[in-house]
Amino acid sequence: MVLDHADAEEREVCPLLHAHLAADELAPESATGNVILGPAVALFDRVRDATR
Repeated sequence: MVLDHADAEEREVCPLLHAHLAADELAPESATGNVILGPAVALFDRVRDATR
């Protein structure tokens, strides 16, 4: 199940991110960035999973 989820993200989410962001914008480079973006990304994942 985890591998299916990761595979789906790579197929669906990653292409969208790469289409709209430069390579240096794809991931936070600091602990602060992870703290700020982590909860938002987790919420996005949960909402997307719930809508399937």
